[in-house]
Amino acid sequence: MVDAAFIVNALLIPYLLNAIRMVESGATTATDVDNAMRLRCAHPMGPLALADLIGLDTVASIAESLHRDFGKQDHLPRHCFAE
Repeated sequence: MVDAAFIVNALLIPYLLNAIRMVESGATTATDVDNAMRLRCAHPMGPLALADLIGLDTVASIAESLHRDFGKQDHLPRHCFAE
């Protein structure tokens, strides 16, 4: 059986990173991303608010671990985490 923490991280981290990428690309604003997921998907908070709550350092660390283990581009943390 796969560990529940692995399942959560494998699903959640790419979701959070994709939200960050959308804002970084200029496609939308952080407020619009969070509002869309709260209001249209009934999530209790948006992905950017959740990433902030978890801590960007923690999100980056988990993303780096997933990328190292699986080599998937959607696990690659963005440069903004290094700042």
